[in-house]
Amino acid sequence: MLGDIKLRRPTKLFPLPEDKLAVVELEGYITIYSDESLAESPKTMLDLTNEAICCMAEGGFLSAALDPQFERFPFLYVWYNLLSEHAYGEKMPGLVGRLARFRVDYEKAVKDSELTILEVPQPTLFHNGGDIQFGPDGMLYLGIGEGDFPQKAQSLDSLYGKIIRIDVRGASPEQPYRIPPDNPFVGNRGAHPEIWTYGLRNPWRMDFAPDGRLFVADVGADTEEEVSIAAAGANLGWPICEGNVCEEGVEANADGLTAPIFSYSGQNGCAIIGGVTVPWLNDGFVFSDLCDDKVWLLEENEQEGWRTRILTQGKRPIFSFGLGADGTLYMLIANKPIATLRPQDVSEFKE
Repeated sequence: MLGDIKLRRPTKLFPLPEDKLAVVELEGYITIYSDESLAESPKTMLDLTNEAICCMAEGGFLSAALDPQFERFPFLYVWYNLLSEHAYGEKMPGLVGRLARFRVDYEKAVKDSELTILEVPQPTLFHNGGDIQFGPDGMLYLGIGEGDFPQKAQSLDSLYGKIIRIDVRGASPEQPYRIPPDNPFVGNRGAHPEIWTYGLRNPWRMDFAPDGRLFVADVGADTEEEVSIAAAGANLGWPICEGNVCEEGVEANADGLTAPIFSYSGQNGCAIIGGVTVPWLNDGFVFSDLCDDKVWLLEENEQEGWRTRILTQGKRPIFSFGLGADGTLYMLIANKPIATLRPQDVSEFKE
């Protein structure tokens, strides 16, 4: 279906009804693919090329997700960078990350239905994070990078370097979202109540496993890349720790810090690319690296703990992953055809 489709800079793939697939591209649009005829002339679901800031550094259209009850609530949620007249005050335009909602009508996002849910001023075009996931609890989770300001990741008075959790059901211009009362920092003076997890550098793709755990791949600086579990109130360490390498006298699993479940040296790559959990691969987390040609499976074993295996290699640079409704694993590769993996391709990894 997608073997001949070349995408420039794909950032997200997600399934649509009727076995169709939507692909987000950094340039500012979402296209829909189903069969070979549609692949030759794909349908545009949403075009933000006049709004999204692309493609200097890491800016652009970064993520999208359908409402988990799409048939009842036909909404599309997006996260993208744009220039705003009021990013830094009334007279100081600048770059912002915008989380917004569009109504979808016959597979088309209605442009004039855009509802801005949240805007976060971006101090730079780097480390914007930007993955949207709906949890099994129906809440919206959004990963936000630290904007190249490391210390912000440890500050609860900032949304930089965080995963936030908000309730968008019934969103309106007057109340674009609600704070879930069980968020970990509700009632903490000076803390943003939206925060779920903190201490991240640039979370590039996360996914919920069937057991409800949220896996997140966090891009390192020069030392280590990591995969962690983003639990309520967890401090994943950045910039105190980068993976399992910490400041002198600090351990990655010290009190108040949550160590990654897996990390690897930055000398073996340059930026971790997460990631989806795959049911037919023991619910393991699949990831790659922007500067490596291997696709890895991270899975938990009762005897050995967390372990990795190579699923395939020779495909690079992978920008993101997606999972089809039928379980097909899609690998989104810059300027190359989309690659796939199915159970029959890696049957030796099944138990």
